Amino acid sequence: NTFASSLPINITVVNYGAYTETFNVTLYADETFVELQTVTLTSENSTTITFTWNTAGYALGNYTISAYATPLPSEAITDDNAYNDETVQIL
Repeated sequence: NTFASSLPINITVVNYGAYTETFNVTLYADETFVELQTVTLTSENSTTITFTWNTAGYALGNYTISAYATPLPSEAITDDNAYNDETVQIL
């Protein structure tokens, strides 16, 4: 039997800059693209976005969930644009 399941994954993003910015946030399971969302945030604000990972078709096992915010043209510090520290197990 094959079971399909959707897993909600919440990612909090922050705009530390002085201006309202629009940028893309991409979610991955291991290195496989899951979903992309475009976010607009006013200066010095944060929001939590919810991605939905449809795990149908994925093999049983552990997957590293990561998120990546595309750097802005004037962004000098990009060390905090990636997060890849969450493991999910498909049973």
